[in-house]
Amino acid sequence: MAYTELCSQYATLKATNLIENHYDSEQVIELATIGGARALHMDDKIGSLEIGKKADVIIVETQSANMMPNYNPYATLVYQANPSNVKHHHC
Repeated sequence: MAYTELCSQYATLKATNLIENHYDSEQVIELATIGGARALHMDDKIGSLEIGKKADVIIVETQSANMMPNYNPYATLVYQANPSNVKHHHC
């Protein structure tokens, strides 16, 4: 599942109260990155930007209307971003 899809689904579930509000946006980012790698037992190879690890890097534009206001970058990515905001992807 793509990162933006994961965040979008989390935001939808949270907004509709289908899950309790146990995670803040920073924790959701962690779960989508290193947390996923740990779940796959691959945190020594992926999940964080470190020398020797494989990584996919995305650049997200923040000027679109859906990205405003942007007071907290973590919350903006989790609750407001969608796939059209991803402008570059590098493997």
